[in-house]
Amino acid sequence: DLSVKFAQNTLSNGNTDLNTQISLAYKKATGRDIDIGKRIILKKLYDESLNKIKNGQAEGGINKLLSDSSFNGKMISVAAMSVVTNAILNLDEVITKNNP
Repeated sequence: DLSVKFAQNTLSNGNTDLNTQISLAYKKATGRDIDIGKRIILKKLYDESLNKIKNGQAEGGINKLLSDSSFNGKMISVAAMSVVTNAILNLDEVITKNNP
């Protein structure tokens, strides 16, 4: 799944600050800097996803991802970040990026 690969890439870029990771993912997808409002929303989405996963409330594809042993200890972070990267990839800015 593209959002999972994007999440893995985002988390493995060497930067451990979540706000920076989200900002870099947004820029990679859109070619533009993220505004603070969108970054706050995406960070909240990450935090909420992480809490749901930790509390056993993950749904759908996240459960499949969590059962994949190849993610080792990072699987929870990758799963939560994949929710964020999926949201980024579905933004109008990304979908219409190459259209005038």
